Amino acid sequence: MFQLNLDLGGRPCLVVGGDGEALEKTERLIECEADVTLVSPIVLPRLEELARAGRLRWEARRYRPGDEAGRYFVLNCVKTDPALSAELFQRCSAAGILISSYDQPEASLATMAALVRAGSMRLAISSDGESPAVARKLRIELEKLLDDRFARFVEWVAAYRKKMTDEGVPPEERKRRLRDLMAGFEISGTIKYPESF
Repeated sequence: MFQLNLDLGGRPCLVVGGDGEALEKTERLIECEADVTLVSPIVLPRLEELARAGRLRWEARRYRPGDEAGRYFVLNCVKTDPALSAELFQRCSAAGILISSYDQPEASLATMAALVRAGSMRLAISSDGESPAVARKLRIELEKLLDDRFARFVEWVAAYRKKMTDEGVPPEERKRRLRDLMAGFEISGTIKYPESF
């Protein structure tokens, strides 16, 4: 897999499914200002709230062939229907539409990384769709480590960088100063594995 970030701001995206996975992925799409349509006969209450608030369009029905037309990105969060996943994958592939099917790398042209948020910092963790449970657990553990203090540190460094830029400090000097500043920053830790490993 080739790792990249997508600018989905204003781009039409389709989410198929209404469970917890659909909620997590939909909130990430909304966060990056994608134009989200969600198709599912039943959704979690939070997804319904987002639809009522105008943050997404919800079509309370099952996926129909053609729902993917004109979309930039499709997220299939229904992993209990292999026929649906295969059809969506075939249709999106033929139309040149990026598709990610949750926990189904064989029905995906892209996989979504587990995302750690700490202030403006984003760390993406990917297993190329092969081990999402490990990626998810790693995200949870890193979120504990990269706490509010870390988020404040990130913002402090960003403000320092902006101040130097605003003051016209030459790029090479900015790099040197930031490198010196970061010399005192380090992360240390241990990994504990399950006994069955």
